[in-house]
Order: sequence, then C-alpha cells, then structure tokens
Amino acid sequence: MPDSSPEASPGHRDAAAGSLQESDLALIEALQHSPRAPWSQIGPALGVDATSVARRWHRLVGQGLAWLTAYPSASTTSFAYVDVRCRPNTVDEVTRHLCALPQVLSVEEVTGDFDLLLTVAAPTPAALAALVRRDLPTAPGVEATAIHLGLRLYQEGSGWRMRALDRQQRSLLVPPQRPTRRSLTGATADAALIAALGRDGRRSHQELARDLGVSEATVRRRLQRLMETRSVHFRCDFAQGAAGWPLTATYRIDLPADRLTAAARALGLMPEVRLCSAVSGTAGFLVIAWLRTTEDVTGFEAHMCEQLPDLRVLDRTVTLITAKRMGRLLDPHGRAVGHVPWDDLSTTL
Repeated sequence: MPDSSPEASPGHRDAAAGSLQESDLALIEALQHSPRAPWSQIGPALGVDATSVARRWHRLVGQGLAWLTAYPSASTTSFAYVDVRCRPNTVDEVTRHLCALPQVLSVEEVTGDFDLLLTVAAPTPAALAALVRRDLPTAPGVEATAIHLGLRLYQEGSGWRMRALDRQQRSLLVPPQRPTRRSLTGATADAALIAALGRDGRRSHQELARDLGVSEATVRRRLQRLMETRSVHFRCDFAQGAAGWPLTATYRIDLPADRLTAAARALGLMPEVRLCSAVSGTAGFLVIAWLRTTEDVTGFEAHMCEQLPDLRVLDRTVTLITAKRMGRLLDPHGRAVGHVPWDDLSTTL
C-alpha cells in the first residue's frame, strides 16, 4: 500500500509551485551520474560545499520536486506495457486502484483509443502472465486491455540525463568503470536490499543495515555487487513540468528487426528520448519522449523519421496526467506525494 513520505507533506507541496532553478537541475544531473556519491564529492563538482548541496537536495525532496529511487534491472524481471480502456466515468477510480498495486510501476492517462498506459513488472514470466491476463482485466472499471510484452529494453529513465553539467563537472562525478562480474541476483536478500532503496536510493549503509538486520559490511558488499552487475538501477527523477519538459509522447513504431539496435543507438542520442524498447505486437518498437510544447509532438516525430528513414510511426499518444512513475505517486503537477513499496513484488505475485 502507498506510504507517507517527506515529499507528501501538504505544506511542502504548496512551497513547490515554481520552476526548478539551474542549480537544481545541475544537482539532479549530478545524482543521475553518481546517485550514491557522498556530498563531499557532489558539492565540489557543483562549486558548493557538501553541507549546502545536501541541504538543497533535502529541500527538493521535501517539496516533491525530486527524488531518487532504485529498482531491479529489466534483465532480472519480466516487464510489459499495458493499454487499458475504462468504462465510462471510471478513469479516476481505475487509476486509484492500479496505482495502489506494487506490480504496476507507472500509470499514465493518455490520449487515443485507450485511457491508460501502464508499465508493469513481475519476478517471473508466470507471475507477469497472472497479472496481465487475470488480475488487470478483472479490476473494477476496466473494460479492455492490450498487452505488449517487453522483449528488450535498450534505454530507460535511469539512463536519461538532464544535460545541465559541463564536461569538467561530469568528470568529477563519474567513478572509474570496474569489470562487470557475473550477476547472482534473485536471492531474497538482494530483493530486500533493492526494496529498501526503493523509497530513498541515498539511504545510508547504516540505515539499510539496521532495517535489514545485517551488518554494514554485508550491505556494502551486496550493494556493490548489485551495482557492478547492473542488477539494480538508480534513478534520480523530478517533476518534469518544473524542469521545462511538461509533455510526454509515446510512439508505437514499426522497424525491421535487424534495425532495432541501430535505431535505439541513434534515438538514444536525442535529448528528448526517455525510453526505447522492443515489444511484442504489430508495432514492435516503443519510444517515449519528454517534450517542451505540443508542437514538438509532430516535430520530434519528423526528426525521428529524418534520422531513420525506414522508421514508420503507427501510432502516437500524449500523456495527459502521470499518476504514478516507477513507484512514485504524483500530484497533477508531477510532484511526488507518496510511494508504493516495491517489496511486495516478490510476495504478492
């Protein structure tokens, strides 16, 4: 069930009315590059002291303008995108019901033939099938669903960057690459650690050890392994409208199978692109972009077609309201007001 968190405070929500400042955008990008770096490293990269940068981050979190979460990588879970059509006058009710489910990671109200677009995940294909074939279609108010199984995730939100830092600043943040070791994920202990980081990806080793009932050394070792094997994703997210990216557009695309990797590589260079995924269905490629104006919806589509002449857009939708994004409950302005724990992913499916 949703929990209460600092960003959900009504008083803090009122204080968050304005746009994010350039210094805020730089801090968010710093945490996108190095989500668990100490403030003593992040502060100097931004030209401020550690105490000031920590205070600024806690202010953003308290206002619901930014947050840092963690979740299992797509390689360790089964995921899908689900279109949902609601019965008349039930969209709000269905949205509330779906937002409360930990397996439903994101909920967006969209234009087009369906009312909602969901991102869902489960530990196994069987659990995912039970969710999308049995549970979602029978939810109160749901009239029809269409499931698009995720086949390969080329890019997602944890890899998107704000582009507010210069090269020198980024060089002070990105740690040296270490060899990737074989993943040993799937253990209950790893799932519990990732779940503990879901609400706040910057929780200290001491806090994590206390809540998990293990030593700090054990937490450090497990977390280091999860990060080295890329079994966990950290995402520093934010209220997109306050950062100047108020619109989300989803494009359903047809591409030859042998062009998917090259297309994903080209699209990944475009600053608007948040997600590229191969999916099942007629439109076998899904692209989600964050845009600044309604004119950009067709403008960005034209740009994609210029860059990739064999790309054919079969459908495009615009998100009207994002009610939940990767476990975070959002208000109509896109600010975080709550969190649905991820720990139920391993127990409720």
